[in-house]
Amino acid sequence: MSALDQPAGRQLDPFNAAVTRAIPAGTPAVRYASQEVILPLPNGPMPGGVMPNGLMPGGPMPNIPMMPGGPMPGGPMPNGAMPNGAMPAPEVVPTPAPFEVPLEASGAPIPTEMAPADRLAWLSRMLWDGNTRDPNHDRGIAYERVQYAPYILDTVMPTNQYGIRFDAAYHWRAPDLGELLVAQPQSAGGTGLPVADKRLNYQDFDFVSEFGNSTVSAKTIIPLRLIDGTDNGDTAGLGDVEMDTKLVMLNGEYIKFAQFTGMHFNSGDSMKGLGTGHISIEPGMLASLKCSDETYLHAEMKFLFPIAANAEQKSNLLTWGLGLSHVLYDYDSFAVIPSVEAVFYTVYNGGFIEPGPVPVFVGNNWVTVPTLHYGVRMMTDRVRDLGLIEFGFSGGFSFGANVWYEDIFRVEVRVIF
Repeated sequence: MSALDQPAGRQLDPFNAAVTRAIPAGTPAVRYASQEVILPLPNGPMPGGVMPNGLMPGGPMPNIPMMPGGPMPGGPMPNGAMPNGAMPAPEVVPTPAPFEVPLEASGAPIPTEMAPADRLAWLSRMLWDGNTRDPNHDRGIAYERVQYAPYILDTVMPTNQYGIRFDAAYHWRAPDLGELLVAQPQSAGGTGLPVADKRLNYQDFDFVSEFGNSTVSAKTIIPLRLIDGTDNGDTAGLGDVEMDTKLVMLNGEYIKFAQFTGMHFNSGDSMKGLGTGHISIEPGMLASLKCSDETYLHAEMKFLFPIAANAEQKSNLLTWGLGLSHVLYDYDSFAVIPSVEAVFYTVYNGGFIEPGPVPVFVGNNWVTVPTLHYGVRMMTDRVRDLGLIEFGFSGGFSFGANVWYEDIFRVEVRVIF
């Protein structure tokens, strides 16, 4: 019998749908341990004054029949009942409260009827908390990689990686300044391009690999360079190879310091504009501050010394800057981390050759070139045997009175292992 076929005042037994009892609508149901008898609460008569099983109001309760293998009459009753018809205390079965699953934990899409305030809270959690699920969810890969997000600044902690990055710089003015990008031109007696260039563009394909542990690492950068000058022809070939080492000196919970040492080798052909024609050493210090689990502040200061460069034109270079990286979105296997960096290049001494029919040397006392860079990294660890893969894009420009390059872009893919 279905619920629709029942007469008025009768309902299905909630524990045994095959048994129905005459229980008034709205009367709380009770269940005995045997789950065979459904009665109203004590002193609650049934419609018409008729008690269950044919008993009259106020009459004694009957003896419950003995179960097979049970005790003899007059002895203990099943389930602890007493003789002479006494029944055990009923067990009141409360109606269970409905179980609600939070929207964020269920993974269901946001319903269209969500209130505007709830929509704003959901969007805030996605942009700031880094997830669209419950705030207490297990943290994903973003919290491990946020401290490695900057593009231009070197990060403190070593990491095991290999990857490919593409750099493109446009309208680089006075490229031979201090012999930092190219050597002094041949027209002025140097070992660089045939004549001085007013400005040039270059593209680098860098093969990057870094190996180490939590304390020390070594990184190599092998570039393939393409040069596009305004006064010299286009050239391409191997650039100057760079080798860097990092030694972590302080690895605190919030503050980290590392010693940095860079070596630039003159492996590129300077007469084609592919290198500087000399070796340089670049010691420095790296630092990071953990502002929160989602946000890191980065800093660096490095000083480059040229070795065996042109005595008149060579320059020392101080690189210093600050950066900020933050977890924008984090999930178990996917994350998005943006970053912004302000990097300053201070060139001490040296000079450059003014382009023209007659080369003219222009001396430099010191000049600072401010630059601003922005970027974003996306990462996943679901590419089978490759482990963690990061893909990112960065852009930058110099500003102020002393402009070096107008625009610079970087695209990078790296595998973390």
